[in-house]
Amino acid sequence: MFDSILKTVTSSLTGELKDKVYLDERKANDVAALTADSFKESISEKASMGEIGDIVSMFSGGESGGGLKSLISNKLVSNLISKLGIPEDIASKVSGFAVPFIIEKFMGEAKQKGVDNEAGITSMLSELAGDSLLGNVGSKLKGLF
Repeated sequence: MFDSILKTVTSSLTGELKDKVYLDERKANDVAALTADSFKESISEKASMGEIGDIVSMFSGGESGGGLKSLISNKLVSNLISKLGIPEDIASKVSGFAVPFIIEKFMGEAKQKGVDNEAGITSMLSELAGDSLLGNVGSKLKGLF
């Protein structure tokens, strides 16, 4: 489910990057793919370490997960610089647009698919982090809803 939602959101981001950040088709695709990778890696990292508070905060409509949003942004800026050769100041501007966009759209799509409660979040995180962490994540989610 996570990957299908992310694919839909990434496609939307590509169009927005072309329209609002004025990137050409190829660069917009590359930036959108790196944004998606940074998003997925960051959530996977938090889930695998059992640090799911920021993830839950995002799904609960909190401040986009505070620390998680920063982690995604930092990963994206680093990836844009190292993989696409984008200068740091431009990478930061692109990240400032792309990260809030992908978080907002992903959360909207996830909520439409019922991933806004303990069972839905646990299922999605287990897909990312592996079934061995399902019990750990589930136990940490108890009491948060």
